[in-house]
Amino acid sequence: MVEASWAAQGRERRQRQIGSLIQQQLGDLLERELRDPRLGFATVTEVKMSANLKRAQIYISVMGDEEERQRTMAALGRAAGFIRRELASRLKLRYMPQIEFVPDLTLEHAARLEALLDQIPERTPAGDEPQD
Repeated sequence: MVEASWAAQGRERRQRQIGSLIQQQLGDLLERELRDPRLGFATVTEVKMSANLKRAQIYISVMGDEEERQRTMAALGRAAGFIRRELASRLKLRYMPQIEFVPDLTLEHAARLEALLDQIPERTPAGDEPQD
């Protein structure tokens, strides 16, 4: 049972390592080499690897409105084959995972939540009267 735990920890560590490598190299690729005008200001925020390391979900944050995000995600989808080949040549992995681009909406959700919280009127502690 202890051996299974060690094996799982090793597998998870390898998933994180490969995900981190893909994130670094793809960030560099987006910044320096992809010259598609449809690509907006995109940032790789996270890479999640499947347990068997055959699939990578790449989370992309895009600055701009919904139209800009859709245009950027579509451009990345069209360039996925090229991106995968470039990553394979840079990473020298035994097997280069299939890649899937996923929009990262964390910043949008945080901004929306902050706007909702700002709409809540401030309350004073119970029994305290507001001072003039």
